[in-house]
Amino acid sequence: MLSFRYKFHLGLLLFTKFFSILVRISWQISIATTLCLGALIYRLYSQQFSSIHIDIRATTLTLGSIGSILALATSISFAFVVFFVNQTNSRKHDLFYKFKSSLFDFDRFLKDYPDSEDLINEAQALSWHLKFVKLDDFPLQDWDDKIMSLAQYLDEDCDYEDDPNLKNKVIGYLGYFEDIVNEIGVMCIRQVIAGIFVKTVIKAFFIIGLLLIFMMVSYLDLGLIPNLISSVMPVFFATFACLIFTELGWYLYRESNEMISFTRHDKNEIKPEIANEST
Repeated sequence: MLSFRYKFHLGLLLFTKFFSILVRISWQISIATTLCLGALIYRLYSQQFSSIHIDIRATTLTLGSIGSILALATSISFAFVVFFVNQTNSRKHDLFYKFKSSLFDFDRFLKDYPDSEDLINEAQALSWHLKFVKLDDFPLQDWDDKIMSLAQYLDEDCDYEDDPNLKNKVIGYLGYFEDIVNEIGVMCIRQVIAGIFVKTVIKAFFIIGLLLIFMMVSYLDLGLIPNLISSVMPVFFATFACLIFTELGWYLYRESNEMISFTRHDKNEIKPEIANEST
């Protein structure tokens, strides 16, 4: 039999794939349009066409209520997107400044050793080369190639008389550089995610604009057919608003999980300790 954890991960994978389809605007429009047409057909079949009564005030009030709720949620989402983008950009620039500052610290460290050492010369060349890396060059896809020549000297079995621990110190600096480079790469990924958030907010703005147009149509009282279509449009906008709220909720859930992911590691580390104490 399948374990509970396997079933859970399988269900989560299926839900993620289903949700990736559901957030597409083509599917959202299709779902909302289908329900709206269903409401229109139901209204036509439930009443005689000539005796259909349309309450324009109720339609306008319903559209206004949906629009106010959608506008409130959109404003909150827009504030979150601005915060997310600003936080990501600030963190990325801070890390880039930290990367350049650490290169100068690396230069000061290398000055304490003679230039006759091949390891020192190669390390200075790497530091000089990395100083020309710009922020637009991130994420660095060729980091391993950049440090390849220096890594060859670090792999050689030789000790330096002046400082037997020189290799470990250089490796420590390289590890520190790599951590900063990787974190800047994560910020680049977050910028891509921010673009997805922006598309969702733009989608919500478009729906609000379309809703205002139908509010004007229902207010002008253009005739039976336009009023009949306007009377079922709350179904379309309410469905679309629910899909957008679901999309935003899923994004916020994933983002919150990323922010507190360290707590899951702490719990996994505590469990073996508890098991050992119980035995």
